[in-house]
Amino acid sequence: KTNVTIRGAYAATNDADLPGPYGATNWPTIITRNPASSNRVMSINGVTNCILERITLTGGYQTTGYGGGLYIAGSTGLVISACVISNNTLYIQNSLIAGGGIYAINSIVAVSNCLVRDNLLIATDARMPYGGGIYAENGRLNLFNSMIVTNRCTGGTGGRYGGGLYINAAACQARNCLVAGNTVLTGNGDGIYTIGSSSLILENCTVANNSGQGINRGAGSVAMTNSIVWGNGDDLTGTMSVAYCDIQTANDIFWTNGINGCISNNPIFKNANAADYHLGRNSPCVNTGTNLDWMGGALDLDGNKRLVGIQLDMGAYEYPSPLSGTIFFVY
Repeated sequence: KTNVTIRGAYAATNDADLPGPYGATNWPTIITRNPASSNRVMSINGVTNCILERITLTGGYQTTGYGGGLYIAGSTGLVISACVISNNTLYIQNSLIAGGGIYAINSIVAVSNCLVRDNLLIATDARMPYGGGIYAENGRLNLFNSMIVTNRCTGGTGGRYGGGLYINAAACQARNCLVAGNTVLTGNGDGIYTIGSSSLILENCTVANNSGQGINRGAGSVAMTNSIVWGNGDDLTGTMSVAYCDIQTANDIFWTNGINGCISNNPIFKNANAADYHLGRNSPCVNTGTNLDWMGGALDLDGNKRLVGIQLDMGAYEYPSPLSGTIFFVY
């Protein structure tokens, strides 16, 4: 299939050609599994230049194969926009287990303004679970203004990898993203894990409060700019390229506090215990990043101007954060 768009958040009507009024709050589009069966929620195979927008995929329970919520294979130019991939489970015995929320292989995919949360991998034997939130193998994965939070890898006896994100021989670029609160049970890369000939570029990301390792470069390359890695058991494992970043564990040999724009100072999140990773007043991450070419009209994770003033902030959120109203983080 080519140039197909599936767009949610419209009211249902009796019109065969036109949707009803738009409103994501009043008319959310939620796709879930039939509780009488064991299946993932959606598969996308062999598409070109297609869009999935404003859809929630939830409740998948897969006992064979890959991808508890969304399975993607052999696709090019696929855009997943403003979607929620949540509360999906892979529970598998005697088989490779990967991609609790999203599994993408041999594909070029952009995930933009999405929430990937509370997805679960459970291995029941010696197999190893990979990628509680997202698993990407070969191809390319672009992550923009998205949150990968509170996903888990558990079970099995052969090791567990990538509670939030697992990159296997794929190119991945992440901008303005939050990776937080993810877990692997006695494994590697609670937040992010890379392996094979992977290439991971993180720009203005916040990787925080993952239960063990923040980022583990098992193999491949990792380059990080304008990012905050804080509150993880071990923030960085494996040699990486870092510039203009705030990193808590300052004893790595491949970067030096105070050199190349890097610091190791408490970022003063507004309320990390409540999963609020906006920068607070007097944060050392304000106006201490470096401006990049793509930032002219870009937006931060909240949808506010990415560049306020003349110098960029570190992390996924630009300061000042919104001063009025109430922000709810539901993980």
